[in-house]
Amino acid sequence: MSDTLVFRMLEDGAQWVAMDSHGGQMGRVESGDLDALSAAAMQKHLILLLPGEDVLVTSATVPVKNAAKKLKAIPFALEENLIADVESQHFAISRKNDGDSVGVAIIDKSRLEQLLGELLQAGIEPDEVVPESLGLPWRDGQSTMLLRKDAAIGLRTGCWTTAFLAGLQPEEVIEFLPSNDSAEPGDGQFTIYCDQATLESVENRIDHADIQLLEETDLPLLASQVISGPSINFLQGDFAPRSQLTEKLKPWRLAASLLLAILLTVFARDVLRLQQIKAMRQSLDQQMASVLTTTCPGQTRIVNPLSQLINCTGGTSDEAASHYFLETLTVVSAALPGDRGIRILSINFAEQTMELRLDVPDFATLDNIQRKVSETNGFTAEIIGTSQKDARWEGRIQIRRSEVQV
Repeated sequence: MSDTLVFRMLEDGAQWVAMDSHGGQMGRVESGDLDALSAAAMQKHLILLLPGEDVLVTSATVPVKNAAKKLKAIPFALEENLIADVESQHFAISRKNDGDSVGVAIIDKSRLEQLLGELLQAGIEPDEVVPESLGLPWRDGQSTMLLRKDAAIGLRTGCWTTAFLAGLQPEEVIEFLPSNDSAEPGDGQFTIYCDQATLESVENRIDHADIQLLEETDLPLLASQVISGPSINFLQGDFAPRSQLTEKLKPWRLAASLLLAILLTVFARDVLRLQQIKAMRQSLDQQMASVLTTTCPGQTRIVNPLSQLINCTGGTSDEAASHYFLETLTVVSAALPGDRGIRILSINFAEQTMELRLDVPDFATLDNIQRKVSETNGFTAEIIGTSQKDARWEGRIQIRRSEVQV
């Protein structure tokens, strides 16, 4: 592989750094407009890092060997866990899989089209498009945080469990993340990456984390991990580079025509199978609905019998609980105001339900947080208790995943 240029988009241009094939930095970080980026990108392998807040990274288990068929099956495997319509999302999967489990990255199609369109106008075509959250260093048994000057927190707790959060303090995230009960403070269970200025603002509030100082921006750190660690390239499926396919087909037009006819036949067969699967699913839903009404008599409105049956019986897995916790925490962080007038006193999380105890300046602030969470599709929030102490208010908010997702 030639030298690699890893870059990310800024409001007024881009920022980039040259790396070798092993993830070693080859020069200083540079910034400029897209014309300057285009000049720097000549004869280099280009990797675009997408903002962490634009991307959902997760994993799924699909018992299919063929990569193309696995990619087709991923939206159906994750449909029940997504808030957005799967038709509006672009799905990409990891190259290296752990058995039937595969890493999945999801982004809104229109957002990806917008970013790639801006680059194409400047004559820039990335070879890879990767979520920046996969650039956070990680190893088994360790959680990693990245603290930025804009108060955003990058968090990675697993190979495919990573997100960017806003509106929370680092010590709040460390304290309430599911962790290894046998771990001792200072044993490297948490590693925090930040610059000196950010460290000075938080070091007196963090007493059990390893600190790694960044000399400049976090781009070299993210670039190194993206090159050397497990990654997911969004340029697949509908966004696969078409020029490569065109060049391959030119000398083989007749063979390509025959291949197309075979693919159409396979597609027609898959459509028929999909229809059969849908019919089988409807039959299974009817049977599960019957079991649900017998097992959980209080379930009078049946929308998703499998999900309702799991919730009613309290059944879940550790992996699912971790996913639900991180998803709920992301919704809460988005609902919290940007000022520092709010303190999280405690967080309890069980059976897909989070209970927050907050100290806020006034009742209106508490009501506003409850309203913003409730406006998030797939979640409901309820104020279940309040008390006034001097000039401030203490309140408890219960947040649940909705049974009905539109």
